[in-house]
Amino acid sequence: MFADNLSRAASDFEKAIAIFETVGNSIEKVYTLFLLALVHTFAGDFERAPTRYHECLALDPPDEILIRAKCLSWLAVLHTGDIQGDLKMEQESLRLKYSIDDHFGIAISIDAMAWITAWNNPRRAAALLGAAVTRFDEMGIPISSLPGLFARHQACETRLRQTLGDTFADAYARGASLRRDSAIQYALAEEPHAQPAPDLARSPFDLLTPRESEVAALVSQGLSNKDIAKMLVISQRTAESHVQHILTKLSFASRAQIATWITERRRK
Repeated sequence: MFADNLSRAASDFEKAIAIFETVGNSIEKVYTLFLLALVHTFAGDFERAPTRYHECLALDPPDEILIRAKCLSWLAVLHTGDIQGDLKMEQESLRLKYSIDDHFGIAISIDAMAWITAWNNPRRAAALLGAAVTRFDEMGIPISSLPGLFARHQACETRLRQTLGDTFADAYARGASLRRDSAIQYALAEEPHAQPAPDLARSPFDLLTPRESEVAALVSQGLSNKDIAKMLVISQRTAESHVQHILTKLSFASRAQIATWITERRRK
């Protein structure tokens, strides 16, 4: 029955995508592509699911940071066989989730990073498991209450306990003791109080998405988030999210730094 329902849902989503393509509704197409990818994922179709996630990302949804974050996260979880590539995708997903303060998504990404790194860095994976469980507990959502996620988490923990033996508990406890920001920085392989300097030799268009570059340019003109939202016909919350994500990507602390950086790039 469940498989039949997934098959019908996939068929309906395919038809909807065709309609949205015909009428030129790219926003609804992005949402529907993502839902179709999820259906393929839940159906165990791990050939078509990644293709759909990539199609969704290729549309570069400008105002849908969470959709982009989820696509990257699922691609990493589906595991391409390239551990470093999967880890980078999950880290980028975590950055996006952090920029919009998605607490639940942050916990999932940290946990997923443990699954990805369990094979080549078990001590780090154990710490990530501990950090993820603390994030879930902070929200009052025990990881054991999420059956699908908990199964992967338990499988990872079992493997790590077998690999690390008595040292597992110490690594796990260290991760569990981290506060949220420190846990995120650890997951992103950053030192707790150090941020890498932005690469000033690169163009803003190399570091930012097209929409983020638009927002950065408007910030450099002194526009507020409210003004940016009106100009780009987006919500103020979305404008705020874009600005926060730009600050995170460039390791800046203020809008003035964005403006200075844009000005310097234009002079070159």
